[in-house]
Amino acid sequence: MNRIKKLVCLGGDDRSKYISARLNESGIYTDLTNEDIDFSDYDGIILPLPVSSDRKNIKGTQIDAESFCRNVDESKIIFAGKADERLKNILLSRGITFFDYIQRPEFSSKNSVPTAFGVLQYVMINSKITVNNLKIAVVGYGNCGRAVCRLFKNVGADVISASRKYITLAQAESDGIKSVLIKDLAKILPFADVIINTVPASILKKQAIDAISEEALIIDISSYPYGFDYDYAEKCGKKVNLLPSLPGKYFPQSAGYIIADTITNITEEEGL
Repeated sequence: MNRIKKLVCLGGDDRSKYISARLNESGIYTDLTNEDIDFSDYDGIILPLPVSSDRKNIKGTQIDAESFCRNVDESKIIFAGKADERLKNILLSRGITFFDYIQRPEFSSKNSVPTAFGVLQYVMINSKITVNNLKIAVVGYGNCGRAVCRLFKNVGADVISASRKYITLAQAESDGIKSVLIKDLAKILPFADVIINTVPASILKKQAIDAISEEALIIDISSYPYGFDYDYAEKCGKKVNLLPSLPGKYFPQSAGYIIADTITNITEEEGL
């Protein structure tokens, strides 16, 4: 029988209520709160995705994330999404049992689907061209990049991906997606109606930004430190639309269920 009987979701967004509902269905009683309450009645605490969106407070709360990690009861099991290294190190240095659920491969695979649909919805709303007539350049071919490429290809867009490694270039091509190495990205950007970055590393600098059409829709769905040189893009008058947490914004129920199911998998595998 699982040791965990009672959890609490701290902060977050609309996903939290669906995480709670799903876990309650699975037999793990789960409450919701945005306050720094007495957590003594709970076996564990679920922190949001990301843990902090402003690099200070736990998302959806006024609770300082670093102070929380330094003071939380060491007996608590912590489930968190995309905690930065500073917070992870605090928890681990105190010997707290800690799981970052986004590191689980089943989470990354499942969550890429609502992410891709969120990008599609955003493009449909903000593009002046019907999707089937768009030329789309997608930077990165990990789980999210692959899902985005395949979805846009399936609705008729002309899609090309850019990868840093030959192996991911080969994977894209085996999926029927045209692909180039990122070092050659500037050659295709002038022809793209939409540029979507999925790589959380500053790789889209002056040369790439200069190559982008002024009419292009520029989107970044990666995490900090993101993919574009934002200062240079702003100087050039090219707006980069940063779209974090798309699943939570557009599909909170699906996204919440994915997190809850991942937590359930962790508890089963770890015998918690």
